[in-house]
Amino acid sequence: MSDVLNIAVQCNSPEQLIALIAIMIFVFALTVVVLKGIIRFTGMVLSTILHYHNATVKISGASVNAELELHN
Repeated sequence: MSDVLNIAVQCNSPEQLIALIAIMIFVFALTVVVLKGIIRFTGMVLSTILHYHNATVKISGASVNAELELHN
């Protein structure tokens, strides 16, 4: 952050300052997009894990029920 402030202080014209602000806004927007992508990807991974976990639980439950019926 101090580097950005040093660059801002050294700006000789309003155009350079506007360019610096535009770059900072672009970097901020890019960071937000990347974080949203990471959050969405994490959600997809957790959803997939939950889906397979639920399927495994159903299969295990069906196996237990079938085994109990065999013993009765």
